[in-house]
Amino acid sequence: MATIRTVAEHAGVSTATVSRVMNTPQQVSEGTRARVETAMRELNFSRNSVAASLVTRRSDCIGLIVGGLSGAFFAPLVNIVEETVSAAGSYLIVSCGKDTPGKCWRRCSFCASANATRSSCSPASCPMPP
Repeated sequence: MATIRTVAEHAGVSTATVSRVMNTPQQVSEGTRARVETAMRELNFSRNSVAASLVTRRSDCIGLIVGGLSGAFFAPLVNIVEETVSAAGSYLIVSCGKDTPGKCWRRCSFCASANATRSSCSPASCPMPP
């Protein structure tokens, strides 16, 4: 599996340059950017979003914690939220708290520890502990 280091070696640049190509490509000259992108394709490199989130303390994930998924309200709600989140280029993590404050709290804590960009807890019957 290719790493940012192997891409850098293959392209003859530093790991910082590879990072710039991925995060702020406008800061890299066109020729260098092309070399790095070619190396990424040749090595079948894919960005490790978990590693990136450790540095940025943000991820492309949004957490949605609901009390339950049964009934006529939450399933359509989750579908609409997922479509909206996906259109924005992010991913939705859905978890069910079973209307238990402790379970909802643990799921919210998980989303925070996973560097979810946003988390939303519903319904109000899933309050945060003091």
